[in-house]
Amino acid sequence: MSEEYRNALPEGFTIDTYRIESALGEGGFGITYLVRELNLDKLFAMKELLPDGIAMRRTGDTSYVEAKSSSSEDDFAATRKYFISEARILAKLKHASVVSVQRLMEANGTCYMVMDYVEGDTLGDYLKKQGGVLSGSEEFKKIFFPLMAGLELLHAQGIIHRDIKPGNIMVKPEGSPVLLDFGAATQVQSKTITITQMLSAGYSPFEQYTTRAKQGPYTDIYALGATMFKCITGRKPDDASDRVYGDAYQPLVENETYRSIYGTALLGAIDAALIMDAKQRPQDIVAWRDMMERQKPTVVMAPEPQPRQVMVREEEARIEKEPKSQLRTIQENQPVPEPEQAKKKKQRGGIWGGVVIGLVAMVALIVMFSGPSEEEKAEAQAKQKELAEYEREAEAQAKQKNQERLAASEREVEQAHRKKLEEEIIEMEKQRLEKLERDAEGIAQAVKTAISNQDLIRARAELAKLTNRYAETVVYRSRASLRGAIDVMQRRLEAKVAEKKKVTIAGKLVIFRWCPAESFKMGDISGSSNERSVDQVIINKGFWMGESEVTQGLWQEVMGSNPSHFKKGDDYPVEQVSWEGCQEFISKVNASGKLPDGVKLSLPTEAQWEYACRAGTRTVFHYGDSLGSVQANFNGNYPYGGASKAVFKKSTVAVKTYGANAWGLYDMHGNVWEWCADWSDGKGQKRVMRGGGWVSLAEGCRSAKRFWNWPDSNSRDCGFRLSLQLDNQ
Repeated sequence: MSEEYRNALPEGFTIDTYRIESALGEGGFGITYLVRELNLDKLFAMKELLPDGIAMRRTGDTSYVEAKSSSSEDDFAATRKYFISEARILAKLKHASVVSVQRLMEANGTCYMVMDYVEGDTLGDYLKKQGGVLSGSEEFKKIFFPLMAGLELLHAQGIIHRDIKPGNIMVKPEGSPVLLDFGAATQVQSKTITITQMLSAGYSPFEQYTTRAKQGPYTDIYALGATMFKCITGRKPDDASDRVYGDAYQPLVENETYRSIYGTALLGAIDAALIMDAKQRPQDIVAWRDMMERQKPTVVMAPEPQPRQVMVREEEARIEKEPKSQLRTIQENQPVPEPEQAKKKKQRGGIWGGVVIGLVAMVALIVMFSGPSEEEKAEAQAKQKELAEYEREAEAQAKQKNQERLAASEREVEQAHRKKLEEEIIEMEKQRLEKLERDAEGIAQAVKTAISNQDLIRARAELAKLTNRYAETVVYRSRASLRGAIDVMQRRLEAKVAEKKKVTIAGKLVIFRWCPAESFKMGDISGSSNERSVDQVIINKGFWMGESEVTQGLWQEVMGSNPSHFKKGDDYPVEQVSWEGCQEFISKVNASGKLPDGVKLSLPTEAQWEYACRAGTRTVFHYGDSLGSVQANFNGNYPYGGASKAVFKKSTVAVKTYGANAWGLYDMHGNVWEWCADWSDGKGQKRVMRGGGWVSLAEGCRSAKRFWNWPDSNSRDCGFRLSLQLDNQ
């Protein structure tokens, strides 16, 4: 794995049925990988929980994740609990703008969330291709409005994302957005919860800079608003930790250029999302979207009344000579004329004067002289009640409209998803059944041919494949004939085992098995990069392969010493032998003059080794597509293809402990790596090794697995197997 992601698991590492192809990214809560599901041969994204500061990889077993210290064990356990809870909730959500969670796994001390792999560009890369900013409001709405709908659905389920930024938004080739990376997501109780820090400078609001602050939907609104700000201006906002000490934020709505492109309402909504005080921001997506969709701020009002006549009574209570009252008609919203009597009173030092202007004049005069009548009070109260009812009705209608819109969107997405899924399942099942039928027919014919030719070695391999196909094939048109062919072959094989040759070497009896001349496909299209060139290789001359690895007892008799680390008995494989040491052993035996005439020993070529290992199969292992510790000696903590975990023996075991392949060869998977004759690099520097060893993962024991080592290397898992060639063959 590259230094860029130094904590990532290696390429080729397998977790259950998911093999790591590469690391996609590393963040504060873990690492995201591109993985291949081996049964479906399909790519997914997988998030490994590895929270920075509270967990680390175990020394000596870097695949295992554990708490950094005893003081962080509770934090790590709580983080795993949240991770599992949120993955289960997210797996139930189906929205076109939210990445789908397909599976949750617990392994290696931590958790893994498997999600759909979305092809396209991150929003950050997309902006670079667009010159740093979006083209205008239409492109803006195409990207952000679906994201807001997806967030609304998430928030309704009590989930906040907490790490929205351009790097976590994927823009697919057709331009639609998908929100990624829920490794930092948190389940919210009553919309707010005290949680751990998760920061992305410029995009995280201030409440994420402390573990004491409350977080809620408004936290995601700030981050998405900051992402919008970036798409409009070409730069991200100042970091919230800097803004709190001196906020230099310039509202987008004040920029004339931006207003001409995006409009006042949308820019004002983004400005509102970026308010430092969380309580002053829009508290949910519904309110925020309403702000964006308004052309200008509006207030719900009752219908404006027509101008009406107001009667004003002027009293001169203490002046008997003046008329007791005078009625004057004024028009609302017009200045009130000053009465003649008031002018006289002003001259005598009267009790009031001046001109009252504007709309306040009418109310002031009424209150000053006599106050509203009971009829006017009732009318005002009725208007206020009418206004309040109007506002409640408008709010209820808006809420109902939003709920209907969300429900319709969810139904549409769900129906489209279900239809697509059904179509994919139908097509996959159709292809699988067709392939099974073709394979079964072809293999059945091969069995019949082998029976006719008395080719029992070939027949053994075909029988193994045929038996597997029989168990799977439900549409095979001649299933009874297929079963009959299997029965015939089983009786033939019981009558005669595969051909073998016994050769005495240094007083020890060594058994070799025959590998007939034929062609086979070498490599694995879904394997590591150096295995993916699948070639049709012709073995134009049959050969004999050692039934087991060279034992410590045989090495001792020939060389007079035992270099092995695990000295447990003569029937254990010799190890700690280099390629050069193997050549010395072979030369010594060939030169001894004690071999039968025309017999020579050698290391097998790499092609011969894989051909002999497969024994006519095309599965991942000669056993099939899975490998557990009941079948081979390897690190039992890491089985393959759904096999169960078992004890890691941490040493070699005696040869022939496990079952042989179809050609009678033992230990072709695991126990010790086996040297081959070939150079691995074409430069004459490194030699090929095959088969995997006792310390390997099951993935490293695959039939197609290629490995190399320096010719003078001699580790505790390096051994070899002999090949025998007769001059008359």
